[in-house]
Amino acid sequence: MPKLWFIDYAVMVCHLLLMVGVGFFFYRYVKSANDFFKSSNRLPWWVAGLSAFMSGFSAWTFTGGAGKIYENGISGAAILWGSSVAVLLSYFIFAKRWRRSRITTVMQFMSERYNNLTHQFYSWVYVVMKWFIVGLQLLSTAIFISVAIGVDVRIVVVVAGLTMLSYSVLSGLWGVSTNDTLQFIVIASVTVVATPLSLGAVGGIGEFIAKVPEGFFTLGHGDVSLLFIVGWMLLMFYGNNSNATVQRYFSVKDERDARRVALTASVLFFIGVSLWMIPSMAARILYPDLSEIVVGLKNPSEAAYVIMCLKVLPHGLIGILLAAIFAATMSSLDSSYNVMAGVLVKDIYQRLIYPHASPKHILMVSRLCILLIGTSATMLALILTTHSGGVFGVMKDISQVITVPVATALLLGLIVRKTPPWTAVFSFAVTFVVAYTTRYVYDLHLGYQAFAVVGTSITSFTVMRIFWSRTPQVDRERIEGFFRKLDTPIDPEKELAEPVAADAVSMLQVVGVLLFAVGLIIVVPTVFLKELSSILIALGEGVFLIGLGSTMFFKGRQKAFKAAQVL
Repeated sequence: MPKLWFIDYAVMVCHLLLMVGVGFFFYRYVKSANDFFKSSNRLPWWVAGLSAFMSGFSAWTFTGGAGKIYENGISGAAILWGSSVAVLLSYFIFAKRWRRSRITTVMQFMSERYNNLTHQFYSWVYVVMKWFIVGLQLLSTAIFISVAIGVDVRIVVVVAGLTMLSYSVLSGLWGVSTNDTLQFIVIASVTVVATPLSLGAVGGIGEFIAKVPEGFFTLGHGDVSLLFIVGWMLLMFYGNNSNATVQRYFSVKDERDARRVALTASVLFFIGVSLWMIPSMAARILYPDLSEIVVGLKNPSEAAYVIMCLKVLPHGLIGILLAAIFAATMSSLDSSYNVMAGVLVKDIYQRLIYPHASPKHILMVSRLCILLIGTSATMLALILTTHSGGVFGVMKDISQVITVPVATALLLGLIVRKTPPWTAVFSFAVTFVVAYTTRYVYDLHLGYQAFAVVGTSITSFTVMRIFWSRTPQVDRERIEGFFRKLDTPIDPEKELAEPVAADAVSMLQVVGVLLFAVGLIIVVPTVFLKELSSILIALGEGVFLIGLGSTMFFKGRQKAFKAAQVL
């Protein structure tokens, strides 16, 4: 297997230090919990859209997702395309409602829509569920990096966990979204290079099509049947519309921008998967048995993408790709840490323990919560390294049993009116029993289980409408008031009139400077390369990022100058 050079390690270190610098830069602009958890609704929609995409498209895509593509071809890609369909539904249904709810955390509306008991119950369940997910995300990153640099996955878990934790305590959503935007541009530009190089490595498009295993371009191939794909998409509908992506909807100024965020993420999920699947498929041709070259992984197929990148990319770009994926997952973890801390602090601590806490105190407690979450997630990832089902198996278990019961009250609670306060807990209990039974008692196919669980969640929630007439008047008035709020458009001039420190930040300029710096990080090491093709590829990539960064910087400065003239 190709090995990394010292320039790859140097590029990775420089890139990660740049990411930490973003955290320090935005640290001074985070003055309150609103700044920390939702950027005080000042996040530009294009930044929020790219961040929403990256929050769900991290190292797991390059490990567990890549493994399914390596094994099953386009059917494996269809699993990842499910996120595109799921987020597209947010564009039509949920994004507007999430923004109009005028909340700071995903759980904050529960008291108003249901009652305080439901709010607390779901807050604790949500935190525990997210804790498992962030541990899995951390493990995904460790698998990817350990294969690339040849270090035991457990060592990488610890190092990666501590690195991510040191960054996540600083940044808040401003830093998370900025890093996400940078990582998207870097990963996308490098992938545009890796995809044709992968095709070239197997002899071109014609040879690629001819040499892939039979059925690789047929939906339903291998152990990923059409029923499995549809079932997985149903689960993604619940998962993608109730996770960290939601935070981006209520971080922008109004519902129009929230819908733009959803549409941007949906389109990128489709295009991104379409490009990212090629190297994993090519790896199946060149390395039909990855267990012969990958040592130390229970599921060698999860190393397919990184193996292919190590083969076709020039040194320097390998380092920047690994660093960008690492940093993207760091940002994804930061998003999850941010969401969990928001629930713990705003929905539990401030509501039950210290309701009159000052903004400064709440901000301090938020950072302490992230410290606790990050440390425990690192320990969980170490435990998950022994799980026999691999990354995809763990993800599937969580999605099958927990995601739908938790997300039902969040999503249906925004669209189904006239159900009593106890609807959420009743629906959770019934749906969880069905999910657990179909998974662990009868061990049904994922497709059948998804239909059973989703059908149960919708039925158990909507059937409670028959009890609306018996709901106490005080509860009915509170719930009706909540839906009146959802029917009321956001008025940015009134609701966002109070200035915040981050108003002085031009995101075009910030991202432009970062891209310029990454371009230099790529260009400088080319003096150590020997092959002309590698030099030209690396120079082309670096010059592109330098040019794009410069353009964004000057566009941002021009926009800021015009805004100052208007004032």
